[in-house]
Amino acid sequence: MFSEGDADRLYPAPLNALGCPPGPSKDKLYEGRRLVLVRLVWRTHTEIRPGVALHRDQGRVQVEWSPGGGQTRHTWLAEEDVRPRLKYGR
Repeated sequence: MFSEGDADRLYPAPLNALGCPPGPSKDKLYEGRRLVLVRLVWRTHTEIRPGVALHRDQGRVQVEWSPGGGQTRHTWLAEEDVRPRLKYGR
């Protein structure tokens, strides 16, 4: 059907995506579904999208987000790319 290379071409990963944390879980602080905002960096732009944080481990957060069209993606991001709210300063 589709090879792994086809999936990357059809659904490219954001440039700031990280791999799964290495080894066994060390400091998983939560497991569940928390609404968050995720920062996704693409070759041509950066966007903020709503998402759901699923796991946090070793400075990385696994998030579920949708690029549109009904597809759901799971991506590991650095903690600084995942926020519970958008806050403006003066």
